Amino acid sequence: MEFSKDIFLAFIEEDNEQHSLFHIRPLLSAEGPMPENIISSFNDNGFLRIAPDKKEQFTFKERMRSLGNLCIIDLTEVEDDAGKIRPNRNYSPRHNELHQFIIYSDVVKQLPEDLVYEVIAGEEGKPIENCTTPMCFLRSGGRIEGPYRASDGSPADNISAIAPDSPHIFAISLPNGQEKLFFWASSLSAPDNDSEEERETSLIPESSLVEKGDLTKRYKRSHASRLTAAVGRRNRENMLSGKGIEELLSPMEAFKTSVPKVFADEAKGEEAFNYLMDMPKAQDLINRMLNINPGENPLITAFNSQIDALEAERLKISMQLDKLKKDKQELFNTALEEKSAMVDSKLAGKTEELNKLSSEIQALKGESKKLLDTRDDFISRFNKPVLAKPQGEEKPVSTAVQRLREHLQSAGFVISINQAWFLLTMLLFEDQVQLCAPTLADSRLMAKTVACSLGASFVSFLKDDENLPYLHGGSGIAFALVSRGGRDMSPFTRLIAADKIQPFGKAYPYAVWPCFSLDAAETKFGYTQLLPCENAFDAELLRQTLVENRLNSMPQEAKDIINGIVKSVSGIPMSLVNRMVNTVLISSPHLSGGIASSLDFGIAAYILPYAHFNGLTLNIPKQILLNLPQTAKLL
Repeated sequence: MEFSKDIFLAFIEEDNEQHSLFHIRPLLSAEGPMPENIISSFNDNGFLRIAPDKKEQFTFKERMRSLGNLCIIDLTEVEDDAGKIRPNRNYSPRHNELHQFIIYSDVVKQLPEDLVYEVIAGEEGKPIENCTTPMCFLRSGGRIEGPYRASDGSPADNISAIAPDSPHIFAISLPNGQEKLFFWASSLSAPDNDSEEERETSLIPESSLVEKGDLTKRYKRSHASRLTAAVGRRNRENMLSGKGIEELLSPMEAFKTSVPKVFADEAKGEEAFNYLMDMPKAQDLINRMLNINPGENPLITAFNSQIDALEAERLKISMQLDKLKKDKQELFNTALEEKSAMVDSKLAGKTEELNKLSSEIQALKGESKKLLDTRDDFISRFNKPVLAKPQGEEKPVSTAVQRLREHLQSAGFVISINQAWFLLTMLLFEDQVQLCAPTLADSRLMAKTVACSLGASFVSFLKDDENLPYLHGGSGIAFALVSRGGRDMSPFTRLIAADKIQPFGKAYPYAVWPCFSLDAAETKFGYTQLLPCENAFDAELLRQTLVENRLNSMPQEAKDIINGIVKSVSGIPMSLVNRMVNTVLISSPHLSGGIASSLDFGIAAYILPYAHFNGLTLNIPKQILLNLPQTAKLL
């Protein structure tokens, strides 16, 4: 891929600062913007990777960074077969190297002041902000003139006016998203005679633009004409001041005068040396000067001797390096074997400890089972109800929800999967829950069915649960059906029978509890039978699983809804709101409607019963109530 004998305005950037990698994209030539098919032929990101030329290995990074974002690709003096653009051997999209072609850095150069000018709005005499070229043309309405120095807005020599519809003004989209106008100035024709070349200030009309031809010749003519004009101006100034015409130094004298000044600065000296080495006949001249019989030149003999000594030293170091690599590998293998043996020993010890602990756990489980069997035998001898938790089995929460819903549906209640999740959450984390059904008998059936679905212990103690005998032990759930709530917490869960959503009793203000309501299904006049009771679930495992999968915080929209409702209900206990928030956060990950559905059930179960008990009205805006169907149903 070659762009021989041409010069381009290009965009350059450091795309990998960690490894000091740069890439470049040609934007514009004297003929116009780069065609899209040329850019697309670079593939991937449309850039060329810049490879350091062998002559600037140590100055590459600093020089590339000094170019800014705009530079030139100068191929005017490059031979057709030089291969300055070639395939990238390191191209690998898998390793984020997305440049199929490279370009060598020696053709990537600083943008000259008088080649390309940005056409930009600005004011003469003031710095031109956001200008990307050293000098620019200023536009004001339909007038475009310049060049002006971008640094301070001062006019340069030969102020020119160009037409807004000039074919040499090009609109370019930079890769960073900026849209720019550029005027390509190398297409300005050089003056044809000495009198015109010596003019100090001129307006170059659009008609003086030449047709496209050999860009290299045009560019060099432009520089030559400017140099001639500068010399003419200097001589005229000297003649007017009485100094006469200043004698110009010969090229060799000028070279000898400037060399010491250039080489006084290390960076400039290196740049000058590289420039001399790039001259076409420099290498031939050096070879001819050094082509002397080594026996006749002591300097060359010394060089050869040093080369032989260095080669011997290199071989010695290479042998030492091989030995060190071998010793390193042996040490590594030895250390690896020792470490492996140490790890195996520790692993065996930990395995033995684990087996010992597992045996102890099994023994403890056996002892626990014996104690529970003794306890159950003791309970069977009582003539009155005694409540104790059974030993639960480790089963998933989803299984518990499924069993709860199936049993309640079999008993004749209408319950969705979302309701089953929310009810199970309250039964596991609240010490008492009011179960509301159309009648007290239906409420008692609901409580008994809930206990049966979870394999829980269940007693009906409708007089005074404070005197209910309870024996500790077991990991399951224990329910007691009571006719009223209690003021104090109990080791079992109270299921309060009720035929309405409103709480009752003197204990409620002290121990506000949630209320859960279910509707009875339409009678089908067919044979119905309750499902057999399940084996007990491990309640602690169910609680742990739900807590581990809870939300950590309430979304802001849900917070705003809760705060608005709480403000409309005077005196609502903080503990009631906090318990509702906990239940919502725990249950919402499992509900199909997420936080919205869980919040709806929470308001209906916690806040609405409190408002009914105190004769208060919930002021919920209609647009919010539309998203709370369960609450709206019970209002």
